[in-house]
Amino acid sequence: VCMNIDLGGGTSKIAICIAGKVREVTAIDVGARLLVLDENGVVTRLEEAGRYFGTAAGLDLAVGKKIERSRLQPMVALMADRLFEVVSLSPLSAETRRLLRIPPLSYSGKIDAITFSGGVSEFIYGENPGDFGDTGALLANEVKNRVAQLGVPVLEPAARIRATVIGASQYTIQVS
Repeated sequence: VCMNIDLGGGTSKIAICIAGKVREVTAIDVGARLLVLDENGVVTRLEEAGRYFGTAAGLDLAVGKKIERSRLQPMVALMADRLFEVVSLSPLSAETRRLLRIPPLSYSGKIDAITFSGGVSEFIYGENPGDFGDTGALLANEVKNRVAQLGVPVLEPAARIRATVIGASQYTIQVS
């Protein structure tokens, strides 16, 4: 049983794969581009989920406002908290349930391996794709630290998808 975590810009999709086939999938509003800053630290994009995480972290975020990147760590930690509730297959808090785009995973068995896809996976697997003004590198660091605590091997797929258009389709269909 393999779990794939597709870390995208607006959402993360978690798929349970058994014998090479996607058996179920869920999606949560955790992504690198929920908040985007320009080169001066001015917010140029703020999604609803980004505002939620920012407020929960005590940040006053708004398009056009400046914020220091160093202040974003608590926000990203909260994003990782919600994601890892789903990934750990534990009961979900009300906060996490509100962030789900589709029903939660029902699988409760053992996970033998985890793989990553999506734009943020480039940072997880040691690539440095650059700075896109988003929280991608911060989120990848949080995810790497937390996945190590699960004690499940992380495998690198032979054909990683850097930026997944497929991710959007996982809301309604399953793609292997």
